[in-house]
Amino acid sequence: RKYFENLFQTFNSDQLSLYFAEVEGQKVGIGLFLDFGKYRFYLEGGMDMKYSKYYPAYAIQWRSISDAIEKGIEIYDFWGGVAPKDDKGESIKN
Repeated sequence: RKYFENLFQTFNSDQLSLYFAEVEGQKVGIGLFLDFGKYRFYLEGGMDMKYSKYYPAYAIQWRSISDAIEKGIEIYDFWGGVAPKDDKGESIKN
């Protein structure tokens, strides 16, 4: 809870976006995004697994990316895992 309180105290409402996915009027997914400079960061997300066949996370990401493009955001960061400190990039090479 403290994490979210700090987040909303640190950044203004123009920087934070909250997206919901709905199925038949029921909220089944959520995503929280931060705009900072030329970046949009995917911070948090979740979904009701009973509705996973509708892929709510994909819908949220698609809408967020589309909105970021409209807003002029240049880099979309899915906020994936962090490589180990000694990793020279081998973990992401094909």
